[in-house]
Amino acid sequence: MNLIPFRTKRTSGIEASNMATLADFRNEMNRLFEGFFSRPIPLPEAVDLSQVTARYDKDVLTVELTKSPTAASRKVPMQIGG
Repeated sequence: MNLIPFRTKRTSGIEASNMATLADFRNEMNRLFEGFFSRPIPLPEAVDLSQVTARYDKDVLTVELTKSPTAASRKVPMQIGG
C-alpha cells in the first residue's frame, strides 16, 4: 500500500533551490532557540536604580520599580460631597 498517492516530478534545479530554502529555515529556527534573549527597558528618572528588582517565574517576567526619595510626590486636593 502506497501512503503517498502521487509525487510531482521536479527538475534538479528546483530541488536544489528548495533544499537551500529548507536549510535556511532550519538554520534560522536553530538560531531562534539557542538560549540568550535581551531587551533593554528605559526607566524613568524618578526610579531608584538601586532598588529595581526583576524575577522570571513560570514564563512571567515581573519587574518592580521604586521611586527615588528625591522624586516629589504630587498631591491632588479632592472635595467630597457637593
